[in-house]
Amino acid sequence: MLETELTDPNKTVLGPDNLTNYKTPQLVFKYYTGPSISTPIFFDNKLFVLTYHGIYMFGYDENCNFTLLKKNSSIRGEATPIVHNKKLYVASRDGMLYCL
Repeated sequence: MLETELTDPNKTVLGPDNLTNYKTPQLVFKYYTGPSISTPIFFDNKLFVLTYHGIYMFGYDENCNFTLLKKNSSIRGEATPIVHNKKLYVASRDGMLYCL
């Protein structure tokens, strides 16, 4: 079974038909990063999260143990970053395009 198939046996959520209850995914990791409209992205066992407070890089292992590896408070944004040729590109609210 994949980690994404695990659900919390004690929690359900009401579906869009307001009749059917669906299983809730199991919470694996939670970390306050501040407000964001950007979508987090995964690349090479890393999770990148761009927020209004900065960009966060987390590492994770096969057991879904997450660790904050870096945070850069000067790169803040709204657009979802992308990875191309193993480089992270971030459009920042300061008008700059960063390549990390």
